[in-house]
Amino acid sequence: MHRENEKHDRTMNITIDFQDIFERCMRETAYMGRTSEQQHSDEIRGTTDEKVFANQYVGIFHIVRIRGSDRPLQMSFIREGAHLLESMLREAMSDGGSYTTESVSWEFHSADGACTAGLLEDALTAYALWRWLSDKLPEQAQAYEAQMKNTMEGMKENVRQLRKPRKVFRR
Repeated sequence: MHRENEKHDRTMNITIDFQDIFERCMRETAYMGRTSEQQHSDEIRGTTDEKVFANQYVGIFHIVRIRGSDRPLQMSFIREGAHLLESMLREAMSDGGSYTTESVSWEFHSADGACTAGLLEDALTAYALWRWLSDKLPEQAQAYEAQMKNTMEGMKENVRQLRKPRKVFRR
């Protein structure tokens, strides 16, 4: 669970629970495996070579699915992603993040919504899935990498727009 606390001095504290991100990754890969198996179970009808290929393809998703035993590796990916996010969004933060083994808290300069808990969670989930799939399914990993980069760049652009000096017209 994440928490967003807006303080009176226009700062916002966001806490991201790494277990929540891990569970999102587990759900995403389980869904990926189920939909793939459903799509390819119909393709198993055919020649012996086609059946072998389809069975091998379905077997890949048993490898891709994240299980509870994969938690230590996934947590390292999630922490890695948190440090990357922090380095990219440093100009929007009051100071460095406060890390525990299970979470990170960031304090942002303003509560204007440039960086929300939802966006931060999306970026961390995409980062962890990109790292997890990079040697298993490179094409799928590229999609998560693109999603992560787009989310991060969107937040950076939001921060830049909010930091730009605005012209004030007087009459």
